[in-house]
Amino acid sequence: MLRSKFRWLLIVMVVFSFFAYEKGVSQVLAEDFLVNDDTGIAGQYEPVIDLDRKGNFVICWWDDRNLNPDMFLQRFYSTGIAWGSNVEVNDDTTVNAQRFPNLAMALSGNTVVVWRDERNGNSDIFAQHFDSLGIALGSNFRVNTDTGTAPQGAPTVALDASGNFVICWRDDRNGNSDIYIQRYDASGIALDTNFKANDDTGTADQFGPPIAMHGSGSFVVCWQDERYGGNAVYAQRFSPSGVALGTNFRVSDDTGVAFHVHQDIAMDASGNFVISWRDTRNGDYDIYAQRFSSGGVAVDTNFRVNDDTGAADQSHQDIAMDDSGNFVITWQDNRNNDWDIYAQRYDRYGFPIGDNHMVPDPLYASSNTQESPTVCANTSHLYFAWEDGRRQAEADIYAKILDWNWTACLAIPGDANASGTYTLADAIAIFNYVINKPGCSPLPLCWLFGLLCRGDWDGSTTVTLGDAIRGVNHIFKKPGGPWNALPIGACCLAAP
Repeated sequence: MLRSKFRWLLIVMVVFSFFAYEKGVSQVLAEDFLVNDDTGIAGQYEPVIDLDRKGNFVICWWDDRNLNPDMFLQRFYSTGIAWGSNVEVNDDTTVNAQRFPNLAMALSGNTVVVWRDERNGNSDIFAQHFDSLGIALGSNFRVNTDTGTAPQGAPTVALDASGNFVICWRDDRNGNSDIYIQRYDASGIALDTNFKANDDTGTADQFGPPIAMHGSGSFVVCWQDERYGGNAVYAQRFSPSGVALGTNFRVSDDTGVAFHVHQDIAMDASGNFVISWRDTRNGDYDIYAQRFSSGGVAVDTNFRVNDDTGAADQSHQDIAMDDSGNFVITWQDNRNNDWDIYAQRYDRYGFPIGDNHMVPDPLYASSNTQESPTVCANTSHLYFAWEDGRRQAEADIYAKILDWNWTACLAIPGDANASGTYTLADAIAIFNYVINKPGCSPLPLCWLFGLLCRGDWDGSTTVTLGDAIRGVNHIFKKPGGPWNALPIGACCLAAP
């Protein structure tokens, strides 16, 4: 009788484990997938992404398939299934370069793409409006009204709930770099003329202005500002009619000589917003952020996003926010001696959800570079895209769709060689990592397939010969245990 009860208990445990595992798998709606349909040797770079109310999304990037940089985009259903094929956005078919895209997608699915364009012999800002079916509305149009030779660059765009949109960019028409804005109605008709966002009237430079827009039409622009000699992050709020609300305000609270650059911004349905940027206050580049209320009042203080406290650099962050205020920040990270894509989720109160986690499949991250991540979000899912070197020497664009509740369990703890089982080969892989043995790239993390936790049997956050010994003890069932591998970080899948 006791044996029969044990057998039934075992069956229940197996069934429960199966469904628990299936639940974890379902948190990845679409695993890493290739976005560009050009599979030659041309490079694709700097993707941007946004989505509509149904979760359908668009990814845009600049592309060398025509032997000069052009703008391409791809539309997707919410499940990650491609809707049609890659579409060239710019209607200039000469050898002039189009680079550095940005896009915004309305709730209805209408899309606006902006980019830096050299068709006139200097850098201008051009844009293209698309309807919800991806059909171009008219032709490419120039945004900046300055027709001289001064360069314009770093364009960004945002839409409100009615489809009205605002484009923002860096502009040198005054002899130094300022931040300029142009408003449009939902049909693409310009409202008023170009106007300046920064209220600094000196010769200091301002750079890189991302923008976030509320459904009502109010918007916030932020930028890198040198008005006091250093590099600080500033911002400005505007009403739906484009009237400045108050004056420019400083975002970064570090007043030393550190760099605060490459900012980004996202807003929720209530108008609360978060700004993130790269920051050298700790001696190397980290990712920092600051939360604000809808009235532009800082909530708490600047906080560091990356949990890597070493000297590795973090760069090229992007941020997205759902309607209720939960947000996610993604960036490229050199903590593993190669550029990988990491992300950190936060709830609406600014509390982190879990730890930093790697976004792409770590089997490819260990020996290939991933850069320039972008992210968008709704209340159900997170949509990522990035440059990826797994297929060729030049970059492709890859994407992935995750659940907000993603556990980021990517590997089995102790499975150092990623075989799915425990063998002496795992102990050998750990030993190779510890002695930095040549034979794979990039050393030494390649021996652990890109995840340090694969070799961290004892959960100490470091990998030593003690982990290899613990693994051997477990395999040979040495008395005195337990010797099992402890789940830690992304290594939290069920042990074999």
